[in-house]
Amino acid sequence: MSTIGSDESHILDDVTVSVSGDLPIGGGDTLFSRGTDDWDQTNTWSTTIGGASCGCTPNANSVVYVLFGDWVLLDNDADAKELHIEFGGRMDWDADNVELTIHDDGIVEVSVGARLFENGRGNAFLEFDGTGNHTLAVYCEDVGLEVDQIRVTENCSLTVVGNGRIDVEDDFELVANGATVINQFTNLLYIQDDLDLLGDDVVFHNDRGYLYIDGTLEILGERTEIINRDSIYVDLDFHGENADDGTFENHGYIHCNDDVIMSNNSDDYRIDNFGFWRIDDDLRESGTGAVANEFHNRSGSYFELAHNSSELDWQLWANYDSNTVDYFRLGAQDYLFTPEDAYWNLTLSGSDRKRARADLDFNGTVRIEGTASFDVDDQNCDLTVAGDWVSTSNNALPFDYGTELVTFDGNQRQRMRSNNLGGTFNDVVINKSDSLVLVSPMNIRANASITFTAGYVSSDSLNPLVLNDGSTALSASDNSYVDGRVRKIGNDAFTFPIGDDGNYQPASISAPAGRTDAFMAQYFLVDPRTRWSYDAVDITLHHVSTEEYWLIDNTGGGTGVALTLSFDAFSGG
Repeated sequence: MSTIGSDESHILDDVTVSVSGDLPIGGGDTLFSRGTDDWDQTNTWSTTIGGASCGCTPNANSVVYVLFGDWVLLDNDADAKELHIEFGGRMDWDADNVELTIHDDGIVEVSVGARLFENGRGNAFLEFDGTGNHTLAVYCEDVGLEVDQIRVTENCSLTVVGNGRIDVEDDFELVANGATVINQFTNLLYIQDDLDLLGDDVVFHNDRGYLYIDGTLEILGERTEIINRDSIYVDLDFHGENADDGTFENHGYIHCNDDVIMSNNSDDYRIDNFGFWRIDDDLRESGTGAVANEFHNRSGSYFELAHNSSELDWQLWANYDSNTVDYFRLGAQDYLFTPEDAYWNLTLSGSDRKRARADLDFNGTVRIEGTASFDVDDQNCDLTVAGDWVSTSNNALPFDYGTELVTFDGNQRQRMRSNNLGGTFNDVVINKSDSLVLVSPMNIRANASITFTAGYVSSDSLNPLVLNDGSTALSASDNSYVDGRVRKIGNDAFTFPIGDDGNYQPASISAPAGRTDAFMAQYFLVDPRTRWSYDAVDITLHHVSTEEYWLIDNTGGGTGVALTLSFDAFSGG
């Protein structure tokens, strides 16, 4: 109730204030706090709410309630089966090196407005021991639980629930073989140091909430299983020694601010990314072994990697439908992974050179962004691209094409778009169904070639195919040509690889005089009367075809050339 503005009043009959739902009647192993005192003092506890001292202290079988207004202090190791801190209650560590151990099928519950606090003490431990399924529930949003370490020390499970806040000032440890932690906490679970998976066959699931690890995610056991369905941030390494035959499955968001370094001994470590995974440094192995570790970037997932290490022992599987691998480092990345099969989408962002180390195959889109440069020249790497080619990079040389080959081989329409020299290629092969649509000019560098095997290049006057001095167009046919504008620069005789509507109808020019002379050509399999009046033609012409025409323009230099047109069954008899 509150007074807002003018006075307000409320008339009430019977009023009941319930601290946290239904409290037990008491008796037996159930103990209630009686005020402010130490855990190990008999005067602190009663078997009834507000009752006299029971003359006892909690043990491994006790169900303990710290009630409203009470403050219980831990200055020696303590045990309980259940610990419930009710609204307005508080419990603190009052000495260093003190363990609070929760036993079989145990519960720790911190209600709204309650606190379980390490209070500046060193080595304040909360330990889950014994067997069964434990629960840690924190509902106080103002750091309901602050402790140095949380440890699971037996082959049991711990489920973390609630919507408050948990701060672990040191490590969260799964010590025993077979230990399991299921995090269903919907607010921040903060670990200031490390999350340690120390035993074999350990399971950690982050089902809900934000897990923030300010240190290292450390794996020191075999056959560990980690599944993330929400958000994990790791400030240092994700690191594993002897982490053989372990798995990490991500369906949410993971950000590793440093390296992912896993050992490689007799069995591999496997990561399956179904969501978003970012690594701000290297993906590498420590040591060598018989089987390489595997990173699978699954369908629809996104993998950001700032890797620049020469150590490339991981196997990268990136050929799942519509997944993306993004090399985003601010600075050079000289060692791009060569995937085991192919990339789907590849993005190169950040800045500086991104160097391929072997031929690469893409089943999706290649993007060059930021001020990055894609270097295939250094290691003589050919590319095969089945999706779009998009370059928005402001690097002076966004695509370092060298003397390499780029093949466009998609079974659907592809697009080529570049804001500058990212649209310049050395040798190109068109070998596809449907067309390669130019959304910006596509340049074939001097003395290189474009080969037409299957499929079409679709261009226009603003976005032509441009062949520079000495470059050639090869093998054009009715099955493969340019449906649109082709511009030729240089002093070479040249045959324009142009056609329309399944008909290849080239036009040829003799050699211009100047290396900078330029001509533009396009063929149309339509009636030219849609564009010109027959009354305007020279009277020396016998007649004009109603089937086809060419546009051929001198767009640079003043040289005259001899022009040869072609004629076939489509030309009108």
